[in-house]
Amino acid sequence: MEEQQTLDELIQQTYDWLVAAKYSKGTVYSFKCITNQLKTYAAGKNEIYFSMDLALSFLEDHYHLSSDIRNKKPCFLRFMEMLSDFKLNNSVMIKERKREYQFPEVFPPAVEGYNKYRRSINIKEDSILRTQLYLERFFDFLEGKGGFT
Repeated sequence: MEEQQTLDELIQQTYDWLVAAKYSKGTVYSFKCITNQLKTYAAGKNEIYFSMDLALSFLEDHYHLSSDIRNKKPCFLRFMEMLSDFKLNNSVMIKERKREYQFPEVFPPAVEGYNKYRRSINIKEDSILRTQLYLERFFDFLEGKGGFT
């Protein structure tokens, strides 16, 4: 059984992943600022491991955000979800397309062919894009698990 990562380790590994994945400087900076505050909060609660319960308590106590947080400051919750994703998958799940994802070397022709086929049978473009996002998430997950190294 693997040893659970400490909050500090999880934050650093997630940060390194975001930098390597070329997230914007603003996102990386905001992630670092908010997770530094999370570390301080966790230390005050004698918590050394990450959990969504800790994250939601932090957001509620520190930012006075309640259960309707998604309507107020989704970026705060998104950073907590990034930590949770990385804890579970060793990668952060893509939530929306902001940059072009690069599939592992041998897969682009298959993905492009699949998308071309779906267009030829009149599948709506929104459905094709949604499937593309799911494929990106899946390959991102596999890469996080060492599936292509």
